[in-house]
Amino acid sequence: MDREEFTSFYAATFGRLVGQLYAMTGDRAEAQDAVQEAFVRAWAHHGRIDRDLGAEAWVRVAAWRIAASRRRRARRGFGLMLLAARPDSTAG
Repeated sequence: MDREEFTSFYAATFGRLVGQLYAMTGDRAEAQDAVQEAFVRAWAHHGRIDRDLGAEAWVRVAAWRIAASRRRRARRGFGLMLLAARPDSTAG
């Protein structure tokens, strides 16, 4: 896929992919960010991705994995923050 084809692919699918990811995550901003990052990764692999043979699915799966990874990291960070905020039970 060359630059022009990729640009057309992006324009034709970005909105639909954001909508699909928004339905999965419930967070439009996160959906937009994850899809955008997935397209950046797709461009890095554009020589191996064929628009007619699953490029949109490739980007959708990549975006979902990006969003899921971010959610896991946020949960871990929140858990560590709660743990750090707990009063030390040995002090006293």
